[in-house]
Amino acid sequence: KFISGRKSIIKSFRQHVWVADQVNYGNQTSIITSQDIENDASIRFSSALFQPFIEKEYEIRVTWMGGGYRACKIIAKTSEAYVDWRPHAPNGDVELERITLDDVTYQKCSALMRILGLKFGCIDLIQAKNGKIVFLEVNEMGNFLWKEVMEPKLDMLSAFVSFVYTASKAASPDSTTDCISWENYVKADDPY
Repeated sequence: KFISGRKSIIKSFRQHVWVADQVNYGNQTSIITSQDIENDASIRFSSALFQPFIEKEYEIRVTWMGGGYRACKIIAKTSEAYVDWRPHAPNGDVELERITLDDVTYQKCSALMRILGLKFGCIDLIQAKNGKIVFLEVNEMGNFLWKEVMEPKLDMLSAFVSFVYTASKAASPDSTTDCISWENYVKADDPY
């Protein structure tokens, strides 16, 4: 009933990957319609999230670190990456751009993290075409270094090291050092 008459998406709680004929396949967030489901029983035991599809300008990933943060736009460059950018990022179909949150969005993220009792988390948002910013989820153990791999200007590793070093105090985006980066770590002869 939820899907009937509206454009919706399905997102599995767990990624599944399989190989057939030497090709890797995996589930991803997909658009779903009532025609895709024969009856409620066919999805009753699925471990998936169903939600309305939101027409978006871009997605926003906020990596929250004790009050400091790094945020970026996730811009899909192809129609395939528009619904779920994750499997298309390695192909170059996604662009990241560092951004600063507006005051209202920052305050809402801060309140959310305070209410949840989290010092660290990756917050997923959508900048909807109607102008609203829509909250999707917060991953308390979210991945974040991939952002620096794709866009070194995001300097995620130095911000995280600063956050950890200051014992969960606010890691200001400007309080990091230039020498700590994913690129420098990878280049090191003995990173340990």
